[in-house]
Amino acid sequence: MAETSEPRTTVAPAVRRSRRLKASDIIIFGVILVVIVVLVATIIGRLSLKHEVSAAQAVSDKVISRIAHDDAAGVRALADQKFQHDHSATELAPLLKPISQIYGQTTPTIDQQIVANTKKAQNVVFVYKYNRLKLPFYVRVTISKPKGNNAWQLVNFGGNADETTLLNG
Repeated sequence: MAETSEPRTTVAPAVRRSRRLKASDIIIFGVILVVIVVLVATIIGRLSLKHEVSAAQAVSDKVISRIAHDDAAGVRALADQKFQHDHSATELAPLLKPISQIYGQTTPTIDQQIVANTKKAQNVVFVYKYNRLKLPFYVRVTISKPKGNNAWQLVNFGGNADETTLLNG
């Protein structure tokens, strides 16, 4: 019997073609990388800012508490050197007394929070709102942390029944 042989087919190993990067591929990769870096930096900056504002608020809350307890020396102790130089505890006491007598038993809420950074310092302004009477009363507390310093300090504070006047003053 005659054997019929089928033709043998051999499969050659796949030839791997090397792909060369095109200029457009490099540009697209670079753009994607830049976008990722910017997003990560933004997220880290926001988290850092949130931590910084929390630390500033802790000092501001202490100021409000000491105002409520008519503690002029305590308020002054939380302040920076310029504030301490310009205002004695004796001078602050008459300013705190009316606020502490009327609003000392209530807890204010933070109505506004303003963050501003300059070359010299980080600054946060908190506006507290007291609702004890029919007419609200606002207290603005400015807290600052100079560059190179780790401590938040009171820079100034003020109170007014008109929030707009308080913020512009």
